[in-house]
Amino acid sequence: MRGALPRVQVTPVESSLREQVHASIDDFSRSWQDRQPWLLAAVVAIGNKYRRTILGPWWATLTTLMFVFGLAILRIGLSGGDLREAIPYVGLGFIGFSLISGGVLAGTSVYVSAGQQLSTSRQPYSAYVFRANTQQMLDFFHDAVVILILVVLFAIPVTLMWGWSIVALVLIVASSVGVGLWLGPLAARFRDVGPFVYALMRLMFFLTPIFWSMDELEATGQAWLAWFNLGSRTHMRSRSAIRSWGRCTPRHRSRRWPWRRSWRW
Repeated sequence: MRGALPRVQVTPVESSLREQVHASIDDFSRSWQDRQPWLLAAVVAIGNKYRRTILGPWWATLTTLMFVFGLAILRIGLSGGDLREAIPYVGLGFIGFSLISGGVLAGTSVYVSAGQQLSTSRQPYSAYVFRANTQQMLDFFHDAVVILILVVLFAIPVTLMWGWSIVALVLIVASSVGVGLWLGPLAARFRDVGPFVYALMRLMFFLTPIFWSMDELEATGQAWLAWFNLGSRTHMRSRSAIRSWGRCTPRHRSRRWPWRRSWRW
């Protein structure tokens, strides 16, 4: 029949594990084969978010840049240190955390916000998760411009270790898809899950070492407050890399950017 909606195969919960895995693979396959609608929907959603503005989506880049500089100045004012070290440290940590938290929060609302489409459309369920994560990646690409600005402005050397960031990006995106497929139906069934996860992610922003570090807590004898956080150990390695960069090429940076010597708090 012309114009009829495609049939959707529903697998009961009581089905065997093999049937559920087969249904999941089929759902992913149909989502990828018919990827143009959710890709276009993600781009349109980003455009509508900044409709009738002059800068458009570049407002996300400007907002992130202003927040990074403001948070770095606050960090220096509270704990002291070098602003040349604080800005890259805060910037990379904040952008990475924004990608992770954005994927988690998008997963909690992916099916709640698409309730009307679920009742009228026959798109695969995974297509909604792909669309939400595509929106997060588009936002991240605008934030990645801030990373390029920090690399150029502070002469951060680009080494082979940066390749691990690509691996981490792929793992974060894959994890966000998995969180959306698991947390999305749970938040749609139990509506208290969404606000709880939102409050938890706001708390995690302060528990994650974005504008503080483990060695600062160790200096005050309170390192036990953050050792439960796996991100603290990861950020310790990042901070050590930034410090080693600061020790390696101070004269080179001073010749290229003489005004940097005055950037001490």
